[in-house]
Amino acid sequence: SRKLKSRWSSPFTIAEIYPYGTAKLIHPDGYNFKVNCHRLKHYHGGDLPPLEIPDVTTFPKDK
Repeated sequence: SRKLKSRWSSPFTIAEIYPYGTAKLIHPDGYNFKVNCHRLKHYHGGDLPPLEIPDVTTFPKDK
């Protein structure tokens, strides 16, 4: 039996990357599953939420 393409046709968030090329995906509806990373593609539809960058403190490098 073939898998439905609708399962893959919306944006997912990558929750975790596992060893050996496996990723855990999370859908906004709460549907989570693991896939081979080779199956992942960039999402080019719609507006993406703004990227939040936390404050980062830098320290001088010891010589």
